[in-house]
This record gives sequence, C-alpha cells and structure tokens, in this order.
Amino acid sequence: MTGKKPTEIVFVPEPLGVARLEERRQAFGVAMIADESIQSMGGTLCAGPPGSWLNKARGIGLDGPVTDDEIESMIAFYRDRGHRPSVETVPFVDQSLVDGLASRGFTVEEFMTCWAIHADGSSVVGAPAGIELREIDRGDPDAVWVWAKLLAGGFNEVDSDGYANDMSAMTAVAAQEGVLCLGAFDGNGLVGASAMEVSAPTGERAVAGLFSASVAASHRKRGIQSAMIRERVRLAGRLGAWVAVIESKPGVATERNARRLGFVPVYTKFVLTQRA
Repeated sequence: MTGKKPTEIVFVPEPLGVARLEERRQAFGVAMIADESIQSMGGTLCAGPPGSWLNKARGIGLDGPVTDDEIESMIAFYRDRGHRPSVETVPFVDQSLVDGLASRGFTVEEFMTCWAIHADGSSVVGAPAGIELREIDRGDPDAVWVWAKLLAGGFNEVDSDGYANDMSAMTAVAAQEGVLCLGAFDGNGLVGASAMEVSAPTGERAVAGLFSASVAASHRKRGIQSAMIRERVRLAGRLGAWVAVIESKPGVATERNARRLGFVPVYTKFVLTQRA
C-alpha cells in the first residue's frame, strides 16, 4: 500500500498581528524621514515635497475609535500644506475612521496587497551567475548615493521632481537605525538595489519590511530581484524578525515574485484620498 504524500505546511500568519506590526513600522519609519510629522490617532501624519509618497497618514485608527475633531485636524494638516488629504488604511481599523472618512468625501485611489513569510535566517541564497549580493556600507556617502540613484531611477524619469524627491528620501532612509541597504553587484558595478527595515514597533515581536527594489535595465530578467528578496528574508531572520513583509500593487512583478518565493497574502491595504 502506497503511503500518502505528507501535507505541505504553509506559513499562515495572523493578519491582525502582522498588520499591527507592519503598519506601525511604516508609520513611525516614514515619520523619521519626512519633512514634517505628528502623531495622531495611533499613527502618524507625514508631509514632504509636493507629489511625494511621504504625504499620507499611516497607521491611524488601529487603537480604537477616533473622533471627528481628530479627522478634521488630519485634513487640515494636509490642506494647510497644499496636499490633498490621503490615508493608507487596512481592514482592521475602527469603524469610526471608516465612517468619518466616507462622510468627508474620501474615496479609494489604490489597492495594495501585504504579503508575509516566516523570516528563516537559516536559508541559503544563491545569486544568479556572476552576481554578488552584499550590504551597502551606509557610512560611505558615495556608495549610498549610487545605491539611491539606482532606486530613484527605477521609479522616475531622471531630472523629474519624483526622481529628486526619491533621491532625497532614500538617502535619508539609509541613515536610519534598523535599515539595511542591499546591493547586487556585477563585478564592481551596482546593478540591483533594495532596502529593508527591521523594527519591533509594539515592543514585542520584530517585523522586517522589504521595500524599494530596482534592477538596472541591462540586468533585468536574470532573477536578481528574486535573489534580493530571498537574501533580505534570510537577513531578517538573522536579525531577529518574526516575519518579513512585502507590499505590491495587483498584477505587478513584485506580486509574482512574492507568490513564487512562498509569501502568502495577509491583508489588503487601501489608499483613500479626499476628493478635490
């Protein structure tokens, strides 16, 4: 009699627990590099240059009911600085925040999926042939500058406002405690760049947030981005993280890589913006 094939055990993290860690990690991590930030409703309101991804409220509403005055103050914070009020939120926030935003004309602008995997520091990562993965020396301004340029160029046209904003933001990110900057090198040339922050925002378990990955056009479709994800997960485990988390928009390469590498979808995020 042929024995049954053992059932594969899939890592299924508890969604609310992951959300409390990751959303707070983002809220307070972004506040460290924003031009302005204040704590509000259990999260942060952050502001930067016009058009910057810094200009959102994050992590709010997870601690219980919020008041009309708090929501109005959040709206004023952004309107006073010339930004449309925008909030990143998750399904676990208090209903008072949902109702308060809906009654003030906030609508869904964007969806993102949060994927998670157990941070196993014992895994072995193999890079594509001829590629070496290693940390960027955050104490070397020239190395950080090259790393930030590759990241900014992966999402913006050179010389655009977005490129300048991302250069400024990523050089500030590299200086923060708990951030790891990873590079993929072909010889001495940097051909891939990515980042990770390991933080214990609630004082308990640590979470590793993987973000901002870019590969030079000359080296795409060689598995470099997947290798950088696997290496960051490995390092996250070595640094004491419980889970590694990555976000993606629906249907993009990051989503396909995450699914293929064993990440599981944990929750959906919404970007809500007030109509003009």
